[in-house]
Amino acid sequence: MPLGTRHSLTGIWDREADTGEDRLFVAEGGYWRLDLRWVAADPDLIGEVVIIDGVRTGFAALRVLHIRRLEGSGSLLRPGHDF
Repeated sequence: MPLGTRHSLTGIWDREADTGEDRLFVAEGGYWRLDLRWVAADPDLIGEVVIIDGVRTGFAALRVLHIRRLEGSGSLLRPGHDF
C-alpha cells in the first residue's frame, strides 16, 4: 500500500504498557501502529473494538484522524485475549 492512502480499519485498540505505543490489532492478524497526535481520542476506548479512520504514514503505521467504538461488537475476536 502506498503512503498517504486513507484507510478505515476495525480492530482492538491496545496501548503497550512498557512503551506507551498505541496499536490496533486487526482480525486478519497483526497490528497497525497508531499516531494519535492528530485526534482527541477517549482513553476509555482502549481495549475496545473500534473503527479507526486515518492516513498511512509507514509500514503498518497510521496517522489517526477519527476513532469511534464499534457498536454491537461483542462477537468479534480479540487477538491475544479470550474472545
